[in-house]
Amino acid sequence: MRRLAATLALFALTACATSSVEPPPASGPIALHADKAVPAEISAAFAREVEARLPGVRGAEEVRGVLMAQGFQCADAGGGPDVRVGEVYARCELPKPHGLCSDKWTVDLRLRGLTRALDFARVSAEGRFERFCTNGASPNG
Repeated sequence: MRRLAATLALFALTACATSSVEPPPASGPIALHADKAVPAEISAAFAREVEARLPGVRGAEEVRGVLMAQGFQCADAGGGPDVRVGEVYARCELPKPHGLCSDKWTVDLRLRGLTRALDFARVSAEGRFERFCTNGASPNG
């Protein structure tokens, strides 16, 4: 009986050691890197920030919750529930005015899988930045 108990304990420890537990997202605001000189620099720094803050594959609602708590507006992407693995499942955006331009930080939630219940999406987060200008304004200003 003791041998069985020891074997079961060993299996339990092995299962815990090999499970893919995700680290919690870092707390505090996600840096937008708006202090960078040009949009390409902002975009690259923001993409690295999102990758570091929301690494790996996570639950879609967890990622949405983190982003929405920081002012991002999130919505499902595409035209229905037929999103395939590898496609953008949802998109979260944070628009802000910038002189005659409009800045937009975007985080795409790319579908990486579904749980057995089929209603819990597993996604990876990908960040980018864009600046849209009107009336001949420079996007680098």
